[in-house]
Amino acid sequence: MRDMIWFRRLSWVVIWAVLITAVLQHQDVLAGVNGLSVRIFTGAMIAVALGLLGLYLTRRPGDSGFGF
Repeated sequence: MRDMIWFRRLSWVVIWAVLITAVLQHQDVLAGVNGLSVRIFTGAMIAVALGLLGLYLTRRPGDSGFGF
């Protein structure tokens, strides 16, 4: 499980994509569009947390697990 470099790269791609989507949706939340935006934003934050957990679980010995 420690040699899953592709999984780590995929996790970073997912995290950045979700963060960008969440920021764009959050602008709608601030504008008060509707409750759906709040659910999308909350779901995006959960997805980021799961992505970070995946990076942590696949870390290498001596690595922080987050790429720095």
